[in-house]
Amino acid sequence: MMTQQFFTPDDLAERWKINKGLIYKMVADHRLRPTKIGKYLRFSASEVERFESDQGE
Repeated sequence: MMTQQFFTPDDLAERWKINKGLIYKMVADHRLRPTKIGKYLRFSASEVERFESDQGE
């Protein structure tokens, strides 16, 4: 069974060296698609890769 890696908003803020509030703004603007796990927002590795490749265009 494969396990999928997920990132927290804190993980992404640190990875991209931005404020965590900007992560939530990107979600609100539909630029970043989270997965809700319980009451928490998480971001799949594939979504992070998609977002990063879109930024490189």
